[in-house]
Amino acid sequence: MSLVPIPWIALKIFGAEPSPILISLITGLTIFAAAFLLTWASEAAERDVTGSLIIALIALIAVLPEYAVDSTLAWSAGKDISFAPYAIANMTGANRLLIGIGWASLVFLSALKTKGHKTSVQIHPIQRLDCGILAIATLYAFTIPLKGFLAWFDGLLLGGLFIFYLVKILRFPRVELEIIGPAKAISEIEPKKCRVAVWVGLMAYAALAIAISAEPFAHSLITTGKALQIDEFILVQWLAPLASETPEFVIALLFAWRLKATKGLGVLVSSKINQWTLLIGTLPLVFWLSEKWHGSAGLTYFPLDARQSQEIFLTAAQSLFAVVLLANLSLSLKEAFALAILFCTQLVMPWSEARNVFTYIYLGLAVIVFLATPRTSLHSWRAVLRALKH
Repeated sequence: MSLVPIPWIALKIFGAEPSPILISLITGLTIFAAAFLLTWASEAAERDVTGSLIIALIALIAVLPEYAVDSTLAWSAGKDISFAPYAIANMTGANRLLIGIGWASLVFLSALKTKGHKTSVQIHPIQRLDCGILAIATLYAFTIPLKGFLAWFDGLLLGGLFIFYLVKILRFPRVELEIIGPAKAISEIEPKKCRVAVWVGLMAYAALAIAISAEPFAHSLITTGKALQIDEFILVQWLAPLASETPEFVIALLFAWRLKATKGLGVLVSSKINQWTLLIGTLPLVFWLSEKWHGSAGLTYFPLDARQSQEIFLTAAQSLFAVVLLANLSLSLKEAFALAILFCTQLVMPWSEARNVFTYIYLGLAVIVFLATPRTSLHSWRAVLRALKH
């Protein structure tokens, strides 16, 4: 996996300029491999870095590949506003993919591995805080399409919510994650200075690979879409997040395969918080900085057209449905099927009317789930509120 980024690094060094399709393939694989390396290095670092620092480090590393691509698109939009839709496409695609495929697949694999004896996956009780943060971020997300833009204060508020989340989890007893695969091999290297050198080197190498790949990957996807007469919005929305999120999915699914689905789902829930707060919050801030840097006229806000507003509204509706399902700290097989079927059906119906219909389906189902067992729902949400307060 560590050799995968080398071809693109070599092309950059020698100044070669292959076709957009080849660039998309090479840079996509580079980001894919770098995401794996970052995941392994951050897990291995748990042995050598104390609690608060490693939690903050892993939280940031988890969104780095997706953040790099999305920030590149937002930066490009500061110079050329036509790139703005692609930044929103990447962000909404990443969030919907995480729930519709990531969460659902983990429950499916858990049921398969236990031969149907386990039809639901629980998360740790301390992750009631996660449900509360997701609920707040989701409710706030509904205001974004109503405004019709993302402003700098959206970035500050969502970034502040992420910082609040980090501060709160530092007060909880630390839950150790079992280190598996290559990360385990790295964590067992002796002496300590060699081990630290390995995971620090991997992080630096992966970060470099992502830094030199994000812009050409994003731009080549758009160029490729136009050349092949494929909606470039769709390519950026689904292919880019798939490249950067697959390693994270694999790690979570490995936990499920080892009958530790609770840990796997916990990882994906935390990742959703990262993407739904930090990732979306960076867009207006990067856009604003880019405008200042390029000396643009200066909109002072990140504009949204009708489609982008629809996409955010749909993503928020899916998130609301998911967090209502998860409020009882459990995701059942039936609920996972609902998430997966809705996601896949909407994926093959990418037109405007369908987006509106699926938005209201998600909202309606969220209300139905809440009202189906009102006493249980109220009890669950009171526990979530207590987690936010304490």
